[in-house]
Amino acid sequence: MLNYFLNNNVHCYTFITTFFLSFFSLSASVSAQEAQLTEEEQQWLAEHPVIRSTSAMDWAPIDFTVDGKATGLSIDYLNLIAEKIGFKIEYINGQNWTEHLEMLKAREIDITHSASKTTARSEFLNFSEAYLELPTVYYGRRV
Repeated sequence: MLNYFLNNNVHCYTFITTFFLSFFSLSASVSAQEAQLTEEEQQWLAEHPVIRSTSAMDWAPIDFTVDGKATGLSIDYLNLIAEKIGFKIEYINGQNWTEHLEMLKAREIDITHSASKTTARSEFLNFSEAYLELPTVYYGRRV
């Protein structure tokens, strides 16, 4: 999978999110080799030990910031995968979603998460299958 991204020089969060479900159940001592990464993927991670990720300020409980620290379900997943495979994540916060998208386009941020697939975003991001689906609902008080 990483070969596609490397060969096509594209930005995405797919590399990380593809591993969410498969690695979540693995023990904390899993290495990149045990995780069945190819040699090329292992080499890429060795050359990129820190991956920059978006981090929202206020989208609890999925992604939010507390005292400057990234927190939430998606952050927990990313941290778990990073720990299991052996890389670090630098969370970039303080910007709004539009600014994060511009930073992704400019390759100032490597990955994003918890993002809906749209035609416009698909022009510069590759998407994995969703690891969490949240239905959109409207509610209100009966009159």
